[in-house]
Amino acid sequence: MMALVVGACSSTNPSPSTSTPSGASLAPGQTPSGTPSGTASTPTGTPSPGESGEPQATPTVGPDETPGPEVSPTPKPPKPLADYPTHGKRTQKVIALTFDADMYPFMYPTKDSYHEYDTRTLKLLKDNDVHATIFLNGLYVKAYPDIVKDLAKQPGIELANHTWDHAAWPGCSDPAAPALDNKKTEITKTEKIVKDEIGTDMFWFRFPGGCYGGGSDLELVKDLGSWPVGWDCYFGDSLGWSGDQQFSNVKATCGKGSIVITHLNNTKYHPGVYDALKQLIPWWKENGWTIVNVGELLGRETPPAE
Repeated sequence: MMALVVGACSSTNPSPSTSTPSGASLAPGQTPSGTPSGTASTPTGTPSPGESGEPQATPTVGPDETPGPEVSPTPKPPKPLADYPTHGKRTQKVIALTFDADMYPFMYPTKDSYHEYDTRTLKLLKDNDVHATIFLNGLYVKAYPDIVKDLAKQPGIELANHTWDHAAWPGCSDPAAPALDNKKTEITKTEKIVKDEIGTDMFWFRFPGGCYGGGSDLELVKDLGSWPVGWDCYFGDSLGWSGDQQFSNVKATCGKGSIVITHLNNTKYHPGVYDALKQLIPWWKENGWTIVNVGELLGRETPPAE
């Protein structure tokens, strides 16, 4: 279905290579990098990956001067992060594996008759002690709380925010997505259900489709206590590629410090993920790669203290 293919687009994350695996076809509106036509670009003036804003210094007072009003320094980011990191340091063979767990409103009524998860993929992650970050729609947590609870118990599995229902933020064309009503609620409602159902705080946030309207959207996420993060390479399941094509694409386009995106959903809209992972996990290990979650890649393993 084109709508979900488009929903997995990236607005700001060019892949290291834009080559398309042989025999693969692109979805309407998508370029080989996974970017839909007409998407928003990263706002100018934001720090590049690896940079961060420094706190403004508090003015000093000389011995003969009268102290002025106290000036509070600008809070530091929790780590030296870009405004919108898409990868980590390019120095070691480390890759952050991320899954989007998408739940559009049209999926919810059939959540029991057609599960939006692949039990084979879940078992593969558990059996191999794979570290990964799961970006959850709140509606997905509502549909499958037991699945999410089981994931949260696994060492190395990190839960993150992917809005409530994959509503259409600025920059992506996704006919299946509901209209965006309230950006703040899309974030906080998911935080609440994960806290209530799973007992977990989340720190990382991913925009649906990787699309957002500009710097104000990035600041909104951070003001609410999360940090927006993207990706720089992808499996290709949203394009309907086979497991073999996805395996080849990850090997060819993901580099040191990459954040790679795939999906936790079942095979109707995201085929081939299990088949790709079944090849990738041993290949990564045999070739000296370490599979981590986003927090481990970017230097933050736990959410900030309240």
